[in-house]
Amino acid sequence: MQVENNLEKKEMDIEKKGYNLNSLSLEDIDPNLLIDITETMVKDFNLNSLPQIYQNKTKPSEFKRIANLAKGGFGEVYIVEKNGEYFAMKMMAKEQIQRNLYKTFFMNERNLLLKGDNVWSVRALQCIQDDIYIYFIMDFIPGGDLMNLFIGKNSTSEEEVRFYAAEAAYAIHKIHEYGYIHRDIKPDNIFIKEDGHLILGDFGSSALMVDGKIKSRHPIGTPDYVCKDVLDIDSNDGYDETVDFWGLGVVLYELIMGDVPFSSLSLKETYNKITTLDYKKIQDIPDDLSDLINHLITDRANRLDWKGIKTHPFFKSIDWDNLLAMKPPFIPKIKSANDNSNFNSSSDFKSEIFKTKCGYKDYIGFTYDPDAVKRLNPVKSGDNLNEMLSLKMLEIEDLNFTISELQNEKSSKVDEVKQISKNLLNISTELITKRDELHSLNGIMLNKTKEIKQLDADISRKTSLLKSENKSDLVLIDSIRKLNNTINTLDYANTINDIKTKAYSLYKENERLKNQIDILNINVSQTNEDELKNQIRIYKADLKTYEQRIEDEIDMRRKLEIDIKLLKESLNKENNKINRTWHVIDGKNGKAIKIVLENSIFTIEEKEYLNGRVFIRELKNNEYHYFSERKRNLALVIHLLEETIINSDSSTFSRRSIKSIEEEYKKEKEVFFGLEQLAVIVPNESAGEIFTQIKNSKKKINYLKSEISRVMKQSMNENQLINEISEESDNLHEYNNHRFIQKIVGKGTLCECCNDIITGVFCNAYYCKECHYTVHDYCYLLVDYSCETKKAIDKGKTIVIVCKSLEEKESLFKAGK
Repeated sequence: MQVENNLEKKEMDIEKKGYNLNSLSLEDIDPNLLIDITETMVKDFNLNSLPQIYQNKTKPSEFKRIANLAKGGFGEVYIVEKNGEYFAMKMMAKEQIQRNLYKTFFMNERNLLLKGDNVWSVRALQCIQDDIYIYFIMDFIPGGDLMNLFIGKNSTSEEEVRFYAAEAAYAIHKIHEYGYIHRDIKPDNIFIKEDGHLILGDFGSSALMVDGKIKSRHPIGTPDYVCKDVLDIDSNDGYDETVDFWGLGVVLYELIMGDVPFSSLSLKETYNKITTLDYKKIQDIPDDLSDLINHLITDRANRLDWKGIKTHPFFKSIDWDNLLAMKPPFIPKIKSANDNSNFNSSSDFKSEIFKTKCGYKDYIGFTYDPDAVKRLNPVKSGDNLNEMLSLKMLEIEDLNFTISELQNEKSSKVDEVKQISKNLLNISTELITKRDELHSLNGIMLNKTKEIKQLDADISRKTSLLKSENKSDLVLIDSIRKLNNTINTLDYANTINDIKTKAYSLYKENERLKNQIDILNINVSQTNEDELKNQIRIYKADLKTYEQRIEDEIDMRRKLEIDIKLLKESLNKENNKINRTWHVIDGKNGKAIKIVLENSIFTIEEKEYLNGRVFIRELKNNEYHYFSERKRNLALVIHLLEETIINSDSSTFSRRSIKSIEEEYKKEKEVFFGLEQLAVIVPNESAGEIFTQIKNSKKKINYLKSEISRVMKQSMNENQLINEISEESDNLHEYNNHRFIQKIVGKGTLCECCNDIITGVFCNAYYCKECHYTVHDYCYLLVDYSCETKKAIDKGKTIVIVCKSLEEKESLFKAGK
């Protein structure tokens, strides 16, 4: 019965489309559809006898790329040139379309672009495709968009808001007349023509209304502009075209306030504010304008439709039938036909290249190629037309033959159904007999269940063993960390300085005793000789005591150095124990990569890197968005740094004041002088240690002297840099060695911390002038690596790898910390 219904449905579809298979002619078929069908059949059946199809169709290579224009989530846009004319070309990868949940959106965009009149909506002149991409060839609008127009403006007049609100509302209404809802109304998608009037574009989220509504289980559009009706996915009623007028209200709010009404730190909080209408009302604006915005950003019951907008008091001075006769408040400056200076977006993005072993089939019904149609259909009596017509007749005969086969299959399936019915009767009787067998099988099943439980116990035991092995690695890492802490706790430098200070004081005491002995020798004639000898004997004993204390201090210092040496050797031995090998996959090209960690040295792609030159992190939000969910969960980003990050000691000196370095220089000179004096009085067998310390102290004095000179120069440069920053902004925000200032960035700029798009019009980002790190104003305290590391990452190489398991990913991630 199912086969019979399918055949009847196919026959009804053929009748609905009006195709009479016995009398089909070339005039009955859309030539653009003919191109897609023919090329698909050529690829499927390996037919190479129709070269004219490939020769006559318009090819993407005919359009020369002039400049990058924009990059979005599903495609890239370029300015292109052909025969002296300039167009905007949007290209989308078929691979990405196939992975996307909404595979048919591009057909809605195609149909709406072809309906465009280039007056109120952007028009597509051609829709073409190859094995890898689909292409929209559109009119290039050189005036920029509303977002870029209002970036940098401190205020917007009421007349400007009225003009742009009226034209945007009318452009949205024209889309609704075509039967579509835009679903992504925002300043970035409202463009400005050469004459200053508005035009609506970017229909990648649009959808065709059915009975005046759209039903969808998934929220569509940019989060900050999405309507609360769209988020109400539990509603079975769907939503209507007024969701676009909600977006218009958000745009007007942003033009006046410089930020969107529902801006939040997280997507969940943004959606919660939208559904509860939690936003700050605008103060100090005309009542009519305030009422208009409040009746656009509201629930469906109170939201204005097109009729309500036309008759609203704020637009009482607007002649809706002669909008194009109004004088725009701004006329863009166009330097040339391919001028993109009015677009403030980043134009240095890298194109994503998609490579497949075999190309995708053509999307039938997508191509719109008027030039190819003219070349394929010059005259009815032409030889090419007769050849194509005869080929199409052969295809139709094949279709007729297929239908005949399906009808035969239908009759055979009916017979099979009858036979199956008989078999069912026999099976029902067999079921009765099998019931007894089932009881015996239940006993067998109980035995098997016991065996399964035993196997589960074995699996649990082996899993525990595996976890214990992983724990042993963690214990090794923890022991290394404890050894590092032990070395750090040995305040080596302070111990040496204390010894030097004590030695110097002992030397002074020794000098004082010698002076007293000399005085006593001079006055020997005035005192009792025996008493003087006793005093001299006491002083000599004291002198030996002090000399013994000096030797004890030197011995203690020597033992400390031996202990430190042993600890370092132990640390090296523990490091040598942690040798691991990972076999991973290159996330971009699928190539196998072997990563080896041995003696704190990474070997990646047969090249060695010190541990300090390898920085491993997880994927950021939306980074490599075309990866599958499983692939993202197993992926890591490895930065191979071009140069080793400056060590902590050097980094500390770079931030110390000149005064603190000069104090240490003065103190070290005193220690140096004391060591020189000490070398005179200590025994010869201990003098070698003292001379070594004198040599090291002299090196440190020279280093501190050069450091004072360097810091003075650096201080001068920093003062100059701070003065430059002060001219741009009153506030300087320092974090993790970054020096952030507030800055305006263009649309499409991503936060390098959370990887979300930076929105807003005025001072919407924090920017580090030293390493060009750009983040949200609320993300700069979340930056996880320093300015120096960022510079080293930019100079180095980055690879994306995919691990085979979460355990392998976790171990590699910990090893790279």
